[in-house]
Amino acid sequence: MPTWALNAAKTAIKDAVEGGRMTCLHGDAGVGKTLGASIALRTIGCEQMIWPWLRFSSTARTLREKLFHALVLDGPVPHRPAAVDALLHEALARRRYALVLDDVQNLNADCLRLIRSLWDAGDSHSRPAVVFIGDQRGYKKLRREQAARISTWNRIDRLGADEVRTAAPAFHHEWAKVPLNLIGKADAYGPQGRIRSGLTVRWACPGRNASPPAATQGCAARPPTHPRV
Repeated sequence: MPTWALNAAKTAIKDAVEGGRMTCLHGDAGVGKTLGASIALRTIGCEQMIWPWLRFSSTARTLREKLFHALVLDGPVPHRPAAVDALLHEALARRRYALVLDDVQNLNADCLRLIRSLWDAGDSHSRPAVVFIGDQRGYKKLRREQAARISTWNRIDRLGADEVRTAAPAFHHEWAKVPLNLIGKADAYGPQGRIRSGLTVRWACPGRNASPPAATQGCAARPPTHPRV
């Protein structure tokens, strides 16, 4: 991982996956939390990943349905929450899963209680690892409602000028062709240490056109080999 903060996040995620623990990555929008989690999970070889796509104000029923389908359980989703939870408990205990919850600030209290229940039902060998990702609102929400269960808290900040020069080539090979002083100018032009913006930044280099490298167009901070459900 190309930055100190993302290296620390990788260590925390690896520890969570190996021990069935909870961890949290938090920070401002665009600083690389989601991308860092995705890279870390792929790097450590996590095969059993569940990454539900939850919109703002998603209900616990929606989360149950997402998990039910992600685990490829048979039959229709039962109407009774307790029946769904029993099936989820049984399926999650079969192997070590990593459950990634992005934009945790959008989860309501019922969703967090469901995650807590699913996690509490197992032991250190059978419970899922849980990776929470969110902004400061999500961080405060987890501190209020989930703090006792979360083992590590990792704040991801914007990159400093020196980190940008070393991280940009590591994140994408196109930037390896750009002189370091021009990487600094490009960062000052827009991203200002935000990784998400840096992936698609328009060139701010003398003599170049306004288009970003072709390979960076459409880059998304989502795990390409583990689509969200």
